[in-house]
Amino acid sequence: MAKAAREAGIDAEIGAWSNEWTESLRRGTVSVQMMGAWLGGHLQTWIAPDAEGKWRTSQLPNGAMASWGGSFYAIPKKAEHKDEAWKFIEFMATDKQVQLAGFKEINAFPVLNEIHQDDFFNEKIAYLGGQQARLTWREAAGHIPAITVDRYDEVARQVVNDALEKVLEKDADINTVLADAEKQIKRRARRR
Repeated sequence: MAKAAREAGIDAEIGAWSNEWTESLRRGTVSVQMMGAWLGGHLQTWIAPDAEGKWRTSQLPNGAMASWGGSFYAIPKKAEHKDEAWKFIEFMATDKQVQLAGFKEINAFPVLNEIHQDDFFNEKIAYLGGQQARLTWREAAGHIPAITVDRYDEVARQVVNDALEKVLEKDADINTVLADAEKQIKRRARRR
């Protein structure tokens, strides 16, 4: 899909979180940005606060469902205050009021399913043109399976990103690049 977008001339050819990316969102020169619910909060509070009513949210094309981002907590092996760190993680991840507050303040979609029935989901979001966007996000979240995080995820992410760059920038054959990426990931995982 990325190659088709590049060939059609509809991708911006800029990286997320770059100055160019932020400025393109601020100026409204981007028509679509695939991100998580939290992007609405970023747009509203610091990227494009003057763009109220100009942005909308929708599901991904062709019935695709995906998670993008989220908060991840970890306790380093050498941490001095592991018990306190674990209490903090429990507080952030399992307290209903904390989860709801994060959603209300910064669009941090709550992990706790019981919050998904809160009346807050039904409210219209002025910034997103009066959409009931949280219902859209809830629907997507209901279709996305939980995934297991692995210590090799970052290795795989880098290999896949490098492969995508070869396809987009050097017109490499997709199947060849994917096969090579699979071999690289397996090889690197064995070395660690």
